[in-house]
Amino acid sequence: MKKIIKDCVRFGLIGMCIGSFVFLLSITAYRQFVITRSEVLSNLLMSFLIGEISMIFRYSHRPYLVKLIIHYLGTSFLVIVTGLYNHWIDNWFSYFIMVTIIYAFIVIVQYKIYSRDASDINRLIQKRKQNHH
Repeated sequence: MKKIIKDCVRFGLIGMCIGSFVFLLSITAYRQFVITRSEVLSNLLMSFLIGEISMIFRYSHRPYLVKLIIHYLGTSFLVIVTGLYNHWIDNWFSYFIMVTIIYAFIVIVQYKIYSRDASDINRLIQKRKQNHH
């Protein structure tokens, strides 16, 4: 139980970091530099909740593609609700495409990081096995 609570906090904070980064990039590219407190707080809440949805990758035993689809749908829902709340959606099609592109980019980057980490761990295991024989 303690591990799940720890993971909830960790995943939420990671979500907030990623969401804050994307938020800053998007306002730099698409918006004026006037940001309301409500926009910042709603983005942080949305990002924390997306981090919580990300726990599906750790705790669900479903196939990866199913987890990815569930995560994408949950993320898209939260981003759209936040976009509606903050009046960020001028063009639904453009907004949906942008959300999908950003999502795909983040998934690809995280996949590459996790793949590299897994390769590094496997190399260490192989090295230790060779040293013990």
